[in-house]
Amino acid sequence: MDNQIQSEDKVEERMVCKRKRPRVRDGCPARVRFGWDAAREGFVVYEFVEAHSHGLHSTEHMHLHKSNKCMSDAQKKMAQANSDAGMSLSALYLLLADCAGGYQNLRFTKSDQKNHLNTKRQRTMARGEATYLLDYFEDQKDKHPGFFYAVEVDSEEKVANIFWADSRMREDYALFGDSVSFDTTFRTNKYFRPLGTLIP
Repeated sequence: MDNQIQSEDKVEERMVCKRKRPRVRDGCPARVRFGWDAAREGFVVYEFVEAHSHGLHSTEHMHLHKSNKCMSDAQKKMAQANSDAGMSLSALYLLLADCAGGYQNLRFTKSDQKNHLNTKRQRTMARGEATYLLDYFEDQKDKHPGFFYAVEVDSEEKVANIFWADSRMREDYALFGDSVSFDTTFRTNKYFRPLGTLIP
């Protein structure tokens, strides 16, 4: 019958998986079954099995369980504002922990905080800053014939890479450079973009 509940195996047969994932079920009998009771106009528990076949997370770590982890809007705004002001990630995490009454009251880790800030910054150069930079490069090109720059944009027309060299850089390379060392570990800016310096 069409109204019958299909078995889990039948449903899984029809599902198309994009990526194989390991099964995490272990045959634990714990479950709750409930349904809507029209006569009572509410939900009714039909079955409750409390016994587990595995150990449970300790309550002191439950706030860090994947389903419970989150940053509140206030914490996100505080993290963003203080990070923009130049506060380090460690100092920022300590500040948020102090505001929450201790690390145990934070529902996210330092890595979660870093990921949030990186996501907010990733590939977001403000239109005014990009325009200012390109105007500056054009001005330098007009004033100094040896100035060169190139800008690469991504598929969304956002600035992906910028390269520039002035006449002094070119002269230094001509005099001293048989090879070029490209170092992108030197520094990153507030957008977490690497600054690559060419060292002859």
